[in-house]
Amino acid sequence: QYHPQLVAEFGGEVNGPLADYVEQIGYNMAEQSGNSRSSFNVSLLDSSVNNAFAVPGGYIYTTRQLVALMDNEAELAAVLGHEVGHVVARHSARGQARAQRNSILGGLGAILSGVLLGDSQVGNLLTRGAASAPQLLTLAYSREQEEEADRLGIDYISRASYDPQAMADLLE
Repeated sequence: QYHPQLVAEFGGEVNGPLADYVEQIGYNMAEQSGNSRSSFNVSLLDSSVNNAFAVPGGYIYTTRQLVALMDNEAELAAVLGHEVGHVVARHSARGQARAQRNSILGGLGAILSGVLLGDSQVGNLLTRGAASAPQLLTLAYSREQEEEADRLGIDYISRASYDPQAMADLLE
C-alpha cells in the first residue's frame, strides 16, 4: 500500500535498460535467498539521494544516484543483497509491528492522561508526545539487524558467484 507513495516521494520510477538491469540483479539476489522472484518487487527510483531500502511485502528500492556510484555489478548485487536480507529476516515487518504496538500504547497513554488530567496543558503535551514516540522508536534498523542483513547479503552475492569483498569495497 505504501509503494505508490514511496515512488512519488523519490521522484518516480526509472524505466528502461538501467531499471531492467537493477531489477535483474535484485531478483537474482532474491533467488539466492531461497525465495522466488515473485516474492519481491525491485524498483529503481529517479532520485539524486544516495539510498537503498526495503519495506514489508518484499519491496526493494534503490536510487539512480546510488547506482551511479557503483564501480561494478558486484557492488550493486551487494546493496540489493543487503536489502533482500532485511526482507528475508523480516526486519521491516518487525519494525512495523513494533510501531503499531507503540502507537496503541501511546494512544492508551493519551487516553489515560486525558482521563486523569483532563484537558490540561500537561495532558495535551503528553498526547502530542505519545503520537510522535512510535515514529522515533522505528526510524532505523538496529545495529544487529544491519549486521545480519550484511551477513545475508554477503552470503547471497557469494552464492551468485560475485566477489564477497564487493560489500567492503562499496562501503569503502
